[in-house]
Amino acid sequence: MVEHYVGLDSIVSLTNASTRITVEHGAQIEHCKLQQESGRAFHVGAIHVQQGQGSRFTSCSFALGAVLSRNDITTRLDAEGCDVVLNGLYMADGRQHVTTYVHRSRQAAGREP
Repeated sequence: MVEHYVGLDSIVSLTNASTRITVEHGAQIEHCKLQQESGRAFHVGAIHVQQGQGSRFTSCSFALGAVLSRNDITTRLDAEGCDVVLNGLYMADGRQHVTTYVHRSRQAAGREP
């Protein structure tokens, strides 16, 4: 699965994206996010992943543009045998600011989400 955000040079813009991914029992998903917006853009994104038993989630995040870029990645491991791989490449220069927050949680046994 690929998410790609592109903006024209010199355009001021705001992207506020939220992605929800459910990885079912035994499934594997590879997710790639490529952010290439203009040097005057603001990008705020959230990726929320819920994983079932024996699932695997692999993420690659590339931040190559925007004056301000924030990425929140939350993975929720709801069963045994879940595997998560999070990779990122951030190429900022000048006054660019890039932040990434990673949150991993496990649901308590017998509790509703």
